[in-house]
Amino acid sequence: MVHAEVHLPHGVEIYKRTSDASDDKKYQFRTLFVAWLTFAALVIYAFISGWQLYEMRKATVATTSQLELSERPWISLENFTIESPLTFDKNGFHLTVGYEVKNTGHSPAIRGFWQTDFFLQFAETPSPVKKRNDACKVAMTRSTTVTNSQLTETWFPGDALPKGIVVSASTADIANALKLPSRIFPATPHMKEFDYINPDFVVCMAYRAAFTDTQYHTWYILELARTNPKIPYILPMQSGEIPANELRLYVHPFYGIDAD
Repeated sequence: MVHAEVHLPHGVEIYKRTSDASDDKKYQFRTLFVAWLTFAALVIYAFISGWQLYEMRKATVATTSQLELSERPWISLENFTIESPLTFDKNGFHLTVGYEVKNTGHSPAIRGFWQTDFFLQFAETPSPVKKRNDACKVAMTRSTTVTNSQLTETWFPGDALPKGIVVSASTADIANALKLPSRIFPATPHMKEFDYINPDFVVCMAYRAAFTDTQYHTWYILELARTNPKIPYILPMQSGEIPANELRLYVHPFYGIDAD
């Protein structure tokens, strides 16, 4: 066998090696460029997909919110009335307050609870707003924790259920309400006490709809006063009574009614 060795010119060999190195660099550049394009395309795709998902969720939430607002129950207390005279005796005073629970919404209100408080305003008593908030905490907790339908209230659309409650104040409450603390009124040492009392009535209701776990609330702050413009305040007495037709519950001028 005869072997033949072919010798290429020196310049041709140098050109071939130079061409291979240049091609390698071009290939690496193209590969890196394609990789960056692919990465950028993935980022753009992810952004578009995320934006579409966000818009879909937002539309779903908006639709759900609109459905909830249109179909949810709305509970209110209406037609507050004084059902008995305000009677004073050796124990203090008492009277009966009536009202109606109404559902003006389009679905039943379930797991309903309400909490009331009747008190006289005086220096040591928290504000009516604080009293209302305390009542709401009780109603909200009970509506959250009590799931037995036999222990809760259910109000159907169109319901207007009459309710009544007896409210009272002790002789000690009346005495505290009449005190005039000298630390608050230091310039009036001759004046020892007020001559009238300010009874307040707070109510808070907590309930839910059957199709959502959202808890709703309605709350009131009401003031008991006389209808006689010449004697607008309630003057305490040892014994006796103020007729029911001379009494009325007024909505408190600040935060008197609210709901969510």
